[in-house]
Amino acid sequence: MNFDQPFPIDRCSKRVANALLREFEGRVPTIAEVLAYRDNDWLGTPGFGRKALDEIKEIKSALDSPQPALFRPKISDAELLLHLNGLVQDMEAIIGKISQRNGTSSGSQGGG
Repeated sequence: MNFDQPFPIDRCSKRVANALLREFEGRVPTIAEVLAYRDNDWLGTPGFGRKALDEIKEIKSALDSPQPALFRPKISDAELLLHLNGLVQDMEAIIGKISQRNGTSSGSQGGG
């Protein structure tokens, strides 16, 4: 997360957006500026009550969570499927070896 980016004020209700703009003298604050405020700071701000604080917290937590829509894979789907098939084959081989061991536990331990 880039803390110097503008806080996504468009995600706020109109009432909270107006209170933010009033608090920051008409400009959209950065994410860092919003994160710097403590709960008591917000609650002491005109136009901010418990609901507005919860709204800001919800937006802040959404900013903290990873956004899979922005993920760009570095390999193609075909390459990914090939890799997956290889992993499945490896897993099946391991399961087969475990099954053999369990079936022949009284025999000698062979190294494969």
